[in-house]
Amino acid sequence: MSLMADTVASTPRECDHGEVEYHEEQNPFTEFCKFLYEHFHMADKWSEIKLFRVKHPICSVYLIVTLGLIAVPVATFMVFVVSSLIFTFLGFLFFEGTLLAIGTVILGFVLLFVGMCAIGVSCFLVGGFYALQFGRQFLVGLREKLHSVLNDGKGIEKEE
Repeated sequence: MSLMADTVASTPRECDHGEVEYHEEQNPFTEFCKFLYEHFHMADKWSEIKLFRVKHPICSVYLIVTLGLIAVPVATFMVFVVSSLIFTFLGFLFFEGTLLAIGTVILGFVLLFVGMCAIGVSCFLVGGFYALQFGRQFLVGLREKLHSVLNDGKGIEKEE
């Protein structure tokens, strides 16, 4: 009964005559357990089992030992099933985790390679642009100097 008391929540509610009454709100599972307990008269059956245990102690020990021995194969099977499920899940997890890790590393290297190629091409284009601008400015400056030298007559003399 103490387990059921933990799941019960009580809320205060006022009665017609002004006193506060506590109404217990229970979840459906607790209600169902109470229904089964009352429907099958479990309290009466439990008292009958206690009475039988007192009247026939040898038979009670025999029944307890028999039930315990019958439960050993069932418990062994349940341990086998649960442990095989756990090991199967862990094996799947490790296998899939390894595949995911390998895929992540490969994808990371591919992204790194593509990024480096993009940076390299960009740097080449920017460097080429600056080299062309420098060459153009150099040639324009050279043309202006040659033009000024030829127009002044100081440079190359014409042969007559």
